[in-house]
Amino acid sequence: MKFFTLILDAGYLSNNVLIQCIKYPVSAYYFYYFEIFTDFHGNFQRTKKSIDMIEVLEKEKLLTVEEYHKLEETATQKSEFINGKLNPMPGGSSNHADIIGNIYMTLRLTLKSLGKKFRVFNSDLKIHLAAHNQNVYPDAFVITEKPQYVDNKFSVSNPTLIVEVLSDSTARYDRGSKFLKYKSLPSFTEYVLIEQDMPMVDVITKKEENWIIKSYVGLKDTVVLESIGCEISMEDIYENVEDLKNPQGIMDFEKDVD
Repeated sequence: MKFFTLILDAGYLSNNVLIQCIKYPVSAYYFYYFEIFTDFHGNFQRTKKSIDMIEVLEKEKLLTVEEYHKLEETATQKSEFINGKLNPMPGGSSNHADIIGNIYMTLRLTLKSLGKKFRVFNSDLKIHLAAHNQNVYPDAFVITEKPQYVDNKFSVSNPTLIVEVLSDSTARYDRGSKFLKYKSLPSFTEYVLIEQDMPMVDVITKKEENWIIKSYVGLKDTVVLESIGCEISMEDIYENVEDLKNPQGIMDFEKDVD
């Protein structure tokens, strides 16, 4: 019998060799634990040693919020805090970065020109979701009252408007479970979802107990943000964003398919 373990970011398969890959969180990072085991006759078995290693990893201590913030200060990749575990955030595209910068600057300048002393924050500050024991990163958000800081000012708990720039890997999360979690915040009344590959923006506004969605399509449209009393142009949101698709063409195609 041959047995050995590796910590790698890639594995391989060859005759009579089996690799089992399991992803485990360790501190601020993730690693892949590969167990490779076989005998010379191709009869695969798991050894006691490999079982013990897996049990140790599965019993890993959950992080406290304080430990999480300390790790975030030195981490090379942002992670969200979810019930004691870390959820690494994927890197963004150039379009994603441009849109975040545009929406942040446009909101600040527009609100300032209107004489509104609201606070606009970018993705460096987290939102604390007490009801879910989570800290998450929005792409941008606006606070209309005095900020309610949490965790020594690493996060806040009273955003009024939240912005998320959608990507293939995050769109379902941003539209689904993340939105549901945001709705646990009493101050939260407007949600802005921005497509990064075509000029299309959805604004979901709370009116009494209902959430009403309004879609804006095309660079000539103007987005109305009721919760903060301002309007911003689609051209400002998508300034310098390259290779935008025609949203009307995509919607017409999807309609024909249906």
